[in-house]
Amino acid sequence: MTDLGQVVPGWEPRAWPERRVFKGHAISMVPADMSQAQGLFEAFSRDTQGAIWTYLPYGPFLRLADFQAWME
Repeated sequence: MTDLGQVVPGWEPRAWPERRVFKGHAISMVPADMSQAQGLFEAFSRDTQGAIWTYLPYGPFLRLADFQAWME
């Protein structure tokens, strides 16, 4: 496991954001749906070192079916 630094006293998980489009200056963030699963899985699979998963409580996913199950 990677050492992520010191414990933050009193930290609590935040609520999930509402399912809507968030528009920013350079990008828009849209809610994910199953039609995007294949493309997302392929993009995530390009990270052969697993670095994008360091701060996430899930992943990496070795099979598309596992990723789809997590998205459900």
